[in-house]
Amino acid sequence: MSKKKRSNILTNWQLILISTAVFLALILYFDRSNMRYKRSLDDKLEDLVGMRDSLREQIKRDSIIIKRLENDDKFLERYAREHYYMKREDEDLFVFK
Repeated sequence: MSKKKRSNILTNWQLILISTAVFLALILYFDRSNMRYKRSLDDKLEDLVGMRDSLREQIKRDSIIIKRLENDDKFLERYAREHYYMKREDEDLFVFK
């Protein structure tokens, strides 16, 4: 009778293994903070760090331009002519693109 009872009911070890597997599946894939979500957050963080670094470089370049614009009148005139198409009163301006 004990053999028959044992074949119909899962052993304790089998029950522990199955419940552990189900628990891990629930935690890893169906939980709110699952592995896929964490991976997407890591990818987004990597993109944001790259964007931060590029913006820092752009800030450095712009700071150099601002300092030159404040201190160098010739550079200021050249910059205004190139970027804002400014001209002197006695000049004609032709824009080629």
